[in-house]
Amino acid sequence: MNEEALSKVKKKSAAFKRYLETKEGKEYNDYSRARNQARWACRRMKKEFEMASLTKIPFSKVFDEEEWGKYLAAAQIWGAGHGLYWNNLRFFFFR
Repeated sequence: MNEEALSKVKKKSAAFKRYLETKEGKEYNDYSRARNQARWACRRMKKEFEMASLTKIPFSKVFDEEEWGKYLAAAQIWGAGHGLYWNNLRFFFFR
């Protein structure tokens, strides 16, 4: 986790503890703001990590062309074209 995201998560935790001690509306608003900032920072960090890792991996390492061809042929033979629609495709990454 990068330093920005880590500091935001720590601020969120501290704000939540303050809210639990006081149960005041202002403290809850501070906690909500810190929670949202931590969420955004973590999502941004995750996106940056995924983009960096994708640029380092060649396409042939991610997709097995032979297996993909077998899947396409089987789907066409059995008339299972619905499995080729973009919203029905599932990709998994195994190292």
